[in-house]
Amino acid sequence: MNKLYVLILVVCCLLGVGCRTYVSPYTFFYTDETGGLDVRTSPYFEQSDGFPIVIETSFEKASEAEAKLLEDGYIRIGHSSFNKQMQHEHGVTLQAKKVHAAKALWYTRYTHAVTGSRSVPHIEFKTDPSGTITREKAIYRTETYKDRYFDHGATYWVKLKDNVIRLGVVVKDVTANPIGRDQGMRIDVIRKNSPAYEAGLETGDLLRRVGDIKMNDLTAYREALEQYAGTEVPVVVMRQGEEITKEVTLNQGTTISDEYLTIIRIR
Repeated sequence: MNKLYVLILVVCCLLGVGCRTYVSPYTFFYTDETGGLDVRTSPYFEQSDGFPIVIETSFEKASEAEAKLLEDGYIRIGHSSFNKQMQHEHGVTLQAKKVHAAKALWYTRYTHAVTGSRSVPHIEFKTDPSGTITREKAIYRTETYKDRYFDHGATYWVKLKDNVIRLGVVVKDVTANPIGRDQGMRIDVIRKNSPAYEAGLETGDLLRRVGDIKMNDLTAYREALEQYAGTEVPVVVMRQGEEITKEVTLNQGTTISDEYLTIIRIR
């Protein structure tokens, strides 16, 4: 963009002439996923110092990138999603800063083009003998255009404190395990340095039982984490057709931590 134009625009805004408040689509189409929590005052999150880090990825690799953030102890607090013409990374950074996120994932993909024609004014000027330039007239000409549209996505992340994580896994309901026995909860992600990580649980394990509670659904999973918080408990998983029991010492933690890890899905 022409530097002189930018300077004129800034001056006009300062003078209140022809300046409108701009709202980035990443802000306008933002959806909060925390239930209204203020990450600045919540005891669950580490406070982020400095500017948010924007990680550019693709729609195809977004799930992989989100899994990496979950493994590193980050939790998604919101997302932006819309279809518009090409946008700049700056909009993602501004929204991440607005919601006090430490990191943001950003991804786009081309969807379609819109073509057509429109009438565009062309101003003609004339110069009199004294050298003064004056506006002569506006001539409207028809021009064709082609606007390219993209799906835009961004997710915003903050770091959970280590001590609020009880078990430290992202689990998913499964209808049946590979050998057809009672269903369980498949472990999709394991947070580094969590009780699950230290006990040797692995991604892909089928979580069968925590203590005396069978992992039949998410309700049972939450109940087990609540009941055994802060204690050592046997955790039974199915791995490659074999049942394995691990003794895991859960953190005392908080209800919200593993609720987050359960609800916030890898898309």
